Amino acid sequence: MRTGFHVDQREVPGERVSVETTVSPGSGWTLRERLAHLLEDDGWTEDRSQAAQQIQWLHAERTARQQAANTPIETRELVIDGERRPFAFVAAPDGWIAVREHGDVQVVVTAREGTQPQHVALSPIADLEHPERGTLADLEVIRRNASSELPTRAEVSAWIDEAGFSAHRDEILASIAPAYRLRPADGEAPHRIGGLPDLAPGEAWPHCDGVPHTLVLQLDCSKLPPLTSEFGDAPPWNHRGELLRVFAGLDMAMPEPDRAVVLARSPAAPLTRADLPPRPEPLPDWAWEAEDESLRMLAPRFVHVVPCLTVGFDPYGRRFSHSEIQACEWLLHRISAGPIAAQLLGAATTMQGEDPRHTGPFVLEEHGETENVPDSADWTVLANLADHPEMSFGDGGALALVIPLADLAEGRYHRVVTDPSMG
Repeated sequence: MRTGFHVDQREVPGERVSVETTVSPGSGWTLRERLAHLLEDDGWTEDRSQAAQQIQWLHAERTARQQAANTPIETRELVIDGERRPFAFVAAPDGWIAVREHGDVQVVVTAREGTQPQHVALSPIADLEHPERGTLADLEVIRRNASSELPTRAEVSAWIDEAGFSAHRDEILASIAPAYRLRPADGEAPHRIGGLPDLAPGEAWPHCDGVPHTLVLQLDCSKLPPLTSEFGDAPPWNHRGELLRVFAGLDMAMPEPDRAVVLARSPAAPLTRADLPPRPEPLPDWAWEAEDESLRMLAPRFVHVVPCLTVGFDPYGRRFSHSEIQACEWLLHRISAGPIAAQLLGAATTMQGEDPRHTGPFVLEEHGETENVPDSADWTVLANLADHPEMSFGDGGALALVIPLADLAEGRYHRVVTDPSMG
């Protein structure tokens, strides 16, 4: 059955890697002819006369053919259809080409300098009439996202090999943590990001110097599904099925780490949807960009809470090449079944790629809590909003909430800390 192939890597520029699939035996070009064609483009300039360009082109063609003729043909393995298979391979200082007769098609991969063949994985195009829909691996990610099916340890291990990161297998596996994805709901749902809180009698909207805090998250813990996987358990959380309303001082405040305020109450309590309180008059001296009211209330979004996997392995803090980083990002994307715009628990990073757990001890010490301040290793992510509409601190914004593991286990929320980050 004839098919086409795409590179299974996220955001690989088309000029760096291209894949051509033709009915065998292909176009009739030899491997060295293809390499010569790749080399002809080097050093080409158009700021010359037509005659000079013709001479330059002939010289470039001659030089490229000579270089290609002297280049040995090797056999290298690339991943195709989930397995490493041999390709005829030729390399030059600024590129390489790999060719394979695969079933009844010929697959030709052309790559520019900086792309390493061991990190190129080819997957069949899902729909030949609509190749923009992606590969079968893309559809697998979409299916897992929709079904909340978690991959097994064996599947993840195979993907690590496929992506060329066998040397980092143990570290990647150890960094995987189960979490909850906050998936947007089509209608009302038990949980909500932003909007207005539901308050019980006797509860007051939290504020600072009269400025109302912003509702970040309303979560009905009685509706949380079980969270189990082959990658260990989530940290103990004695939430007692309570309704949590999480507030942060975002309005008119500099985007700096601070305390959050969490109201916890039984969801069976009589609740009333609160109105947004007014700002005080006059405004406090610390008011920052007082004319901007965008963070008084985050865009309301009902969400479903579904299990997922998060990965704490960071490719950017290593001496990885561009192609290694892209291949690793695709691997992490596949493990987590797509990007996670909002989550509970698990591994997370700020917009600067930093671990938000380090913020907790810093904030407590800034507030004078120097005794029994948990080390960052004793903290965990309570929630992370990596991509929420209209939440912006300047050029963009994300917000993490971290909590000591001991407090989470006891269902205490007096030391929840925010970590806002800007793009």
